[in-house]
Amino acid sequence: MNHPDKSNHSLLCNENPWNNNSNNIWLGSTIILHRNLEKFKFPGKLSTDKRKQIISLLTRDLLTNEELKKPKLIRAEDMPPIEKEFLVEHFLSDQSFHQAYAGEAFVLDETGEFLAILNLRDHILLQWIDPREELENTWDRLVKVELGLNKSVNFAFSPKFGFLTSDAALCGTGLKVTVFLHLPTLLHSERLEDILKKNKDDGVEQTGLQGDPNEVIGDIVAFHNSYTLGVTEENILSSLRTLATKLVVEEKSLRQH
Repeated sequence: MNHPDKSNHSLLCNENPWNNNSNNIWLGSTIILHRNLEKFKFPGKLSTDKRKQIISLLTRDLLTNEELKKPKLIRAEDMPPIEKEFLVEHFLSDQSFHQAYAGEAFVLDETGEFLAILNLRDHILLQWIDPREELENTWDRLVKVELGLNKSVNFAFSPKFGFLTSDAALCGTGLKVTVFLHLPTLLHSERLEDILKKNKDDGVEQTGLQGDPNEVIGDIVAFHNSYTLGVTEENILSSLRTLATKLVVEEKSLRQH
């Protein structure tokens, strides 16, 4: 007999990308692109029918994208709470999906590395998790997915403000990159703050695992780009790689000491 709350699909991916990480300091990274379609209001101003129309437009090509391995569409109204929580934890999301309902959906592929979020804050968020310190390669793969979509739909774009998003702070590239570093030695020796001051980068912000800068869980510190407007995607990736590499070296050195 089936449990009444059990859905007909499983979000447990056939592959676990986190097993591919051999670095016990640089635990992983997330790369997220925020995009919206032309001629549609942002999701918060749309009717359920319009939201469903957007899902149809976006998934038509997303589900056949050559960069993805057996992608599947999962509608939010068909998901029990435990599956929504799985998505949050597996993809290191700083937002909750528990309020997702009709007209909102997710697409993920079999690798467990790719997730598309439809109609939550923007029409689509394209996210790839990187467990191998391959920021640039992961970015290239995400761009290919975006270009595949862009062949059949037009994204909202302004010559002055770049890609338009529901959160004005994310306009421009619409790109948010976050790296997660396990830094217990630097934290407990109170050396982290000094090192960050010496390597000050206004383009990078520090926060905690759940997005709260004042709450460090498990000695894991997250760093993400401060700006998406007025910088290039290459600038964002370079800034985060440079800082992460320096912190990994410092953490290793202090551990040996």
